[in-house]
Amino acid sequence: MRKYLLLAAILIAAAGGVLADTIEVGAMVEPSRVAPGSPAVLTVTVIGTQRAEPPEVVVPEGLRGEYIGPRTLVEIVNGRTSSSIRFLYRLTPMKAGTFTVGPFTVRVGNSEYTAAAVTLTAAGQGEGGGPDEADELAGAVSFSMEVKKDRAYVGEEIPVTVRLKSRVSLTDISYPILTATGFTVRRFAPHREERELIEGSLYEVIEFDTAVYAGTAGELVLGPARSTCTMVVRRRIPRSLQGRGGLNDSLLRDAFAMPERRPLELASGSVTVSVRALPYKGRPADFDGAVGSYELEVDAVPLEVKAGEPLTVTMTVRGDGNIASVTLPQMASEVGFKAYEPQVRTNTVEWERGAPGERTFEQVLIPEDESVVALPRLSFSYFDPAEGEYRTVRGGAIPITVLPDEQDGGIRIVDVLVPAREPAEESLGRDIVYIKGSPGGFRRAGARLYGNPAFLVSHAAAALVFLAVVTVGRRRRRLEEDVAYARLARAPRKAQSGLAHASKLLQQGQARDFYETVYQTVQELVGDLHNLAPGSVTRDGVCALVAGGLEENLARDLEALFDACDRVRFTPGEAESEEVEETMLLAHRVISALSRSPGG
Repeated sequence: MRKYLLLAAILIAAAGGVLADTIEVGAMVEPSRVAPGSPAVLTVTVIGTQRAEPPEVVVPEGLRGEYIGPRTLVEIVNGRTSSSIRFLYRLTPMKAGTFTVGPFTVRVGNSEYTAAAVTLTAAGQGEGGGPDEADELAGAVSFSMEVKKDRAYVGEEIPVTVRLKSRVSLTDISYPILTATGFTVRRFAPHREERELIEGSLYEVIEFDTAVYAGTAGELVLGPARSTCTMVVRRRIPRSLQGRGGLNDSLLRDAFAMPERRPLELASGSVTVSVRALPYKGRPADFDGAVGSYELEVDAVPLEVKAGEPLTVTMTVRGDGNIASVTLPQMASEVGFKAYEPQVRTNTVEWERGAPGERTFEQVLIPEDESVVALPRLSFSYFDPAEGEYRTVRGGAIPITVLPDEQDGGIRIVDVLVPAREPAEESLGRDIVYIKGSPGGFRRAGARLYGNPAFLVSHAAAALVFLAVVTVGRRRRRLEEDVAYARLARAPRKAQSGLAHASKLLQQGQARDFYETVYQTVQELVGDLHNLAPGSVTRDGVCALVAGGLEENLARDLEALFDACDRVRFTPGEAESEEVEETMLLAHRVISALSRSPGG
């Protein structure tokens, strides 16, 4: 028994060591500058676990601190699960000045982690009248482009990463558009998301990967990369209203509690790439512009045919480089064969994610006679930029067996001598039926088939089944080919499913996730009804889109629903139970009305 206890203790200690290597702690305060009497939110974030104890926050004189509570988060990004917990505190300066809070010690199990201190500035009416919002948001969002090579050959793959970092909430982020005159740009791979602690602040990092291929030699400018997004920030109480007598502070805070959406246009810097021409020395005769590192695989079926019968040769070129520009490998000779145009398939799914690509050529060859004993030899030449020289890979020359065609000699008629037979004696008997001189009367042998009810029902059912199959087939084909029709047809059912999921979250007491689900359900419903990309559906755009075609009450309900969702999603605190129930009824009413409206 002691051995098992000792083994369990060792495993727990090892697990704790692994956990310790993956835990990060950071702290930030937003806004970093406020007016005296205005609150700021201190957030202490622990990444890598949710089993952490809230740190003790000691505030200096003149600053009032209040613990709001924890917020947990579990994310699955690129198949990897990460968990975190945030401890929220409300800091309210009672006088003007600069206050330093922290450092903060967080206990996780038997280990302690420390986050750096934060600074909160309170400016009086005569010292600036509150936070300088431009200073506060400076550095909140960064957009950059990283080019992995600044020297390359014509056609060589140049990896590019566009990186977006933000410590504020961003929505409606569009994929970057890369200015690349003189380059061919590969489609961007699916983006990656992660979190990163930078100088004590937690940043959301989004990376977009692609590759470019220069089409000409010289000094080429790559970039800038451009993107658009919407920044969501809390409104600030105007300086002219701060400290006025007769104003109810709680009403004033409620009026400016709604988050403000600000469109952003992002642009990165540019990079100059020195592009060299491919050398003429050593260039093979069959070189057709491929640059990278490739291998050739050749297969053929069947390996035994008759002269004049076809066989299929499959040639697969696989490797790193611009796989979409790879051409058919060259045959040493087509003598003895009749060749047809190949069919080409390109597997770009993994290639666009940065993995080696694959291009397959299937060509039909027909051997003309039995003298053919092997397939022609194949070769594929490319330029290897890593070594700076041309290379050729070869394949083919697969042995085959060609049988002679049995009809090659033409049709031959051979006379066969058959001995004569003596005529047999014929005898008249019972096997002779004499022809009647008069046919006699006619009568119906049985009921008419077309008058049988079962016959009529079966034919009618077959016709109905045929019409049903044709109708279902047309609808299925339209759903596959017409994206707008497919989204429109599935939108109501998809929205009802989203409402059901939101109702389940509400029953589980997850109010914040409930509001997030309701917002996404309405956003996706409008996008499906109008065939819009999910990222392009914003609150203001949705309201403007539906206001002209809907009743005034429905447009007002839609705006109220978005406002209710944004109020809970982007502000601290929890919603009241009555407000949550009203939001659920409002969501049912809006989604039902949108689903019934023609075209949303």
